[in-house]
Amino acid sequence: MIKNIHGGNVYTNKVNIDYSVNVNPMGVPISVKQAMMEAIKNVDVYPDIRCEQLTEACAKKMGVKKENLIFGNGSSEIFMAIANTLRPKKVVIPVPSFYGYEYTFSNVSEDITFYPMKEEDGYRLTEEFLNILNGVDCIIFANPNNPTGAPIDKGLLIDILDACNKKNIKVILDECFIEFTDEESMIGLIDNYPNLIIARSFTKIYAIPSVRLGYAICSDESLNDSIRKHLPEWNVSGIAQIAGIECTKCKDFITETTEYVKKERDYLQGELSKLGIKVYDSVANYLFLYSEKPLYDLLLKQGIMIRDCSNYRELKEGYFRVAVKTHEDNIKLIDELKRL
Repeated sequence: MIKNIHGGNVYTNKVNIDYSVNVNPMGVPISVKQAMMEAIKNVDVYPDIRCEQLTEACAKKMGVKKENLIFGNGSSEIFMAIANTLRPKKVVIPVPSFYGYEYTFSNVSEDITFYPMKEEDGYRLTEEFLNILNGVDCIIFANPNNPTGAPIDKGLLIDILDACNKKNIKVILDECFIEFTDEESMIGLIDNYPNLIIARSFTKIYAIPSVRLGYAICSDESLNDSIRKHLPEWNVSGIAQIAGIECTKCKDFITETTEYVKKERDYLQGELSKLGIKVYDSVANYLFLYSEKPLYDLLLKQGIMIRDCSNYRELKEGYFRVAVKTHEDNIKLIDELKRL
């Protein structure tokens, strides 16, 4: 039996509002929905095996070469292809972090070292991380971090990239949530760091998790060719490709999302703090919490699911994550918490 180690388990629970998954509260752009409906007419045709139109659209939007892009059935497939290509002996994963990193490398690496980020540092990376890079083949982490929503200081991130470049350490940087923030992406620096692989996704920012569309960006074209060989043929459906192309045309959507998320995140953080819940600073579309009350069980009884983070490495009972949702939903969450 597959153990549930992620949020979004609405299939075995009675859930009215799902706060356990971090997708855009603004929902799917209307034009993307319409494009996918139109794409249904061509379900009897094989999708483009090379994703050429999608690649061209994304390359133009991000200002990278087409050869720098690799597409997959969600970022999870991209991570798996990268791991099977690199097959690093020693991997370092700062924790707490997304379980998918550990899952991905567990079958290909001899040594997975978990670097504990400290509660007193807000579960953020510090300069101490630079001291543990000797003998490492690969590191993988997110900016902003999941589940904490904490960003990495840009100066420190550059220092990490420089140190890893000198030591020939591959860096997998997960930017799946960066489009919800004002943080600077490292995409503009990929030519400076051929050891850097950036992973991103359409899933969260465009609210299309069922469509499954992720991608990687890397300037090392020979490495990219090797990664592609570990992906199945026709791995990106025709509907996913059409959705991705249409997403690149949504010019104001990300700006509007960032503004909305910040407003609602501030509202949630203020209201949760008034209730005596410890809320960690976040730049993402979710908040990391600590409470001595069993919030997960209590809220689930009311049809509201949040993410119980007790199964994250370095965490314990009492840690939770809640998504930033619409103002109406956020009011319902706060009202339910007031009744507990």
